[in-house]
Amino acid sequence: MNFNGSITVLDHPLVHGHLCVMRDAATKARDFVASARVVSMCLLLEATKWTRTASTIIKTPLSETACMTMAPTKVCIASILRAGLVMSGTAEEIIINTVTYHIWLQRSTKTHEPTYYCDNLPDSFADSGITEIFICDPILATGGSACMAIKMCLARGIAEEDIKVLCILSCTEGLRTVFKTYPSVSIITACVDEKLDDNARIIPGLGDAGDRIFGTYTPHVRPASKTPIL
Repeated sequence: MNFNGSITVLDHPLVHGHLCVMRDAATKARDFVASARVVSMCLLLEATKWTRTASTIIKTPLSETACMTMAPTKVCIASILRAGLVMSGTAEEIIINTVTYHIWLQRSTKTHEPTYYCDNLPDSFADSGITEIFICDPILATGGSACMAIKMCLARGIAEEDIKVLCILSCTEGLRTVFKTYPSVSIITACVDEKLDDNARIIPGLGDAGDRIFGTYTPHVRPASKTPIL
């Protein structure tokens, strides 16, 4: 696969096994989430492979010793709601001194383009001490949501090469879309499927990740233009 960009596709028995569980339509939400967390951990291990480290002195119960730890730079997670929560939760457990922000986007069922709702990103990543961003979304289909999230991060002062997009499942079309606009971004994925169907769903895919995570198989989303039920 040649996408004219930096892409890493995981090749590990654990990843293959848990991705198989996630693809299976018979898998219940609880088991889907468990497997998603395992694959997310594998993606995060790859994403942090080159994160800077530093030496520190600690005391064990028996003696003093030198240890390697993550350098005092700040890696932040930008989770695309709602499905990205399953990945950001894992990141918060394993990445030392991380901070998590949220971007709420929803893809139109008609145009397949993302609609922006809200975010809590800082005005400036530099002022917040952020040096690297992991954008987390289980599915990269058309690439529209990833591109919008990247654009929002760039507008807040982070360099393109300091952005990594982590996705459990991606497809050729979406990857090409992202790299065409943002060639210096890195993408780490567990699998690349071949195509999208007429509704911009990945084939063979695993279905709607958000619905499968939260068990909402027949979602009823109230459009933002409608008056909320109070």
